Amino acid sequence: VTSPPTKAVYWMGERMSWLQSRCKFNASDIVHARDKTLIPADMLVDDSLVTCMAWDALHTNGNAIVFTAPHNRDKPIGTCLRANGWPEVVRIARELVGK
Repeated sequence: VTSPPTKAVYWMGERMSWLQSRCKFNASDIVHARDKTLIPADMLVDDSLVTCMAWDALHTNGNAIVFTAPHNRDKPIGTCLRANGWPEVVRIARELVGK
């Protein structure tokens, strides 16, 4: 799930291209939503504490992972998990699914 940066005109095409080239996602697997809490999933990874905490409260069978960034580094994360980089996101995801 990806959401638009404030007042960005071409964000969707640019984000789609970046996700496909860098992360090898298929276009059909990418969801664009301003409100990520509306999307049910097993896991959400985001650098926004507000988004992660709101999603975590609504999706009690899933796990929200706060991706560490300068703006959230020293903030409490409630019941969310924290990852300090993509390798840690992968490690956490594997632990959650038991692989």
